[in-house]
Amino acid sequence: LEKPPSSTIILRSLILSPITLLIGLLLSSLILLIMGRFSSTEGNFKQVWTHYLYANFIDKILGNGVRLFLILSKKSIMQTTTSLAAFFPQLEVTSTGFIILSQFDFFQLWMFGVLGYGIASAFKIEFKKALYISYGFWALKSIIYIIIGLIGRQFLS
Repeated sequence: LEKPPSSTIILRSLILSPITLLIGLLLSSLILLIMGRFSSTEGNFKQVWTHYLYANFIDKILGNGVRLFLILSKKSIMQTTTSLAAFFPQLEVTSTGFIILSQFDFFQLWMFGVLGYGIASAFKIEFKKALYISYGFWALKSIIYIIIGLIGRQFLS
């Protein structure tokens, strides 16, 4: 692989990554709103967006902080994960097992548990129902990411 020009790296880092993150957060909040509407007519997009953003601090700040520590201590970015895949270091990053296990990230699971409190508050529903919505969204997101990972693997080989 060739090293991309510095202008491409700057464009990707400063413009495309934040825009992609924003679109992902907005789309995720919209899907959570739709899922929440099956349980309650309470709540609005702004509330769901806010709760989703706050819950994401767990994964984006704490999770990425731990991942950065792991990267710096291993001096490698490859196979640096806080998911169940960390317990299987012999797995290749492109293997089906790694792709599936990487969806069980400890910080993501924690984040979706905390998000359950926000969903319960926004939709004025029981916490148990909110957890079903939150972890149901996690399962949906994980299935989509596994499919994308398996399809992407075909292009890498």
